[in-house]
Amino acid sequence: MSLDRAPRLESNRLVLRAHETRDYEAFAQMWTDPLVLQYTIVEPRSAQDAWMTMHRLLGSWPLLGYGYWGLELKSTQTYVGDAGFMDAMRPSTPDKRGIPEIGYALASPYHGQGLMSEALDAIHRWWDEELPGTETFALIDDDNPGSVCVAKKCGYAFERRADTDDRQSGLYTRKPLSFAQTAD
Repeated sequence: MSLDRAPRLESNRLVLRAHETRDYEAFAQMWTDPLVLQYTIVEPRSAQDAWMTMHRLLGSWPLLGYGYWGLELKSTQTYVGDAGFMDAMRPSTPDKRGIPEIGYALASPYHGQGLMSEALDAIHRWWDEELPGTETFALIDDDNPGSVCVAKKCGYAFERRADTDDRQSGLYTRKPLSFAQTAD
């Protein structure tokens, strides 16, 4: 499958869509927020780094056929975060290069409202329809029980400890659905 950009998806409260230039200010602010950064592998992003990260998120789609969505509240048309799949080609033990990794971040004013679970449900329904039979994984910091809970709701199960980016994380995998499961 080849897609030039993220397909538009909707959930109850969210529109999941390609990132747009109007998202930049909120995106850049989110990636300097200590509450967002505390469990990620990135340092606060400079304005230029945030801009280039948006480029990278958009560029995954034509290269891989998957990528990240910008998350927008339907009620206010406000950008609140992003979520999707990537292949970061980061060395890890075990080696997961070439296997799609789910990632997600939500601006801190929107934490604890169930928005990310809602977004990931829509994303995984799309994934299972468009790319059935594909395993995905998540690397989650041990001190982030909220993220573990969200991942488990989406069918991810703890597999083992993983070393990546000079730290240990929990490696959670989501086994591919069988064809029969996706046809229901």
